[in-house]
Amino acid sequence: MGLNVNKRVTLSEKAYEYIKSKIVSGEFKEGELLTEKSIGEALEMSRTPVKKAFTKLEMQNYVRSIDGIGTIVTGISIKDLSDIYEARTVIEVGALSSSIKRINREELKELIEKLREVLNELNSGKTFSTEYAMELDAEVHKLIIDNSSNHYYQVLMKNIISQIERYRYEAYALTDTTKDVTEDHIEILEAILDNNYEEAKKALESHIAHSFREISTALFDLNIV
Repeated sequence: MGLNVNKRVTLSEKAYEYIKSKIVSGEFKEGELLTEKSIGEALEMSRTPVKKAFTKLEMQNYVRSIDGIGTIVTGISIKDLSDIYEARTVIEVGALSSSIKRINREELKELIEKLREVLNELNSGKTFSTEYAMELDAEVHKLIIDNSSNHYYQVLMKNIISQIERYRYEAYALTDTTKDVTEDHIEILEAILDNNYEEAKKALESHIAHSFREISTALFDLNIV
């Protein structure tokens, strides 16, 4: 009995990650109809785990179910983006207040050095994939959130990040912001390393605001929102 339950959970998560990645990358586009049958066939699984994945994705606003039609991919809304970033600012700045003294200094130094190496390579003309740029971005913000003494920030941010991924992928794919973002991250982490909360807070708020402007402008210019 236990093995069957675990198998169903695993298949549901597999379907969820598969569908989500296709939506985030733009392969599944706004308004596209997704069916339990087609996804199940693609992943060689029954409809049940796909149905569970759809339910989870609908809660996160990746898809919506329409009676008589089925499950369709939702569009990107500038209002949603604004709301998400407003919530993100509150959560991350709140997390920073306790994490600034809890982050392992060696881990912090290693990440700063990694970012400096990336910046040097960018300055020499090297480019990085959208996926790698997103990984670096997530690593910095995860460090702040995961070291907060407030568990609820971590829970709330998990859902926020899930929402941001879709918009951020679009932005990185449409505009080359990796250098600016890397410089922002170094500034934030160096302030944290110095235990300078006010400077870290200022840099973090500025970075999040800049991120929102870049994403919204890029999407608006291409009539995606």
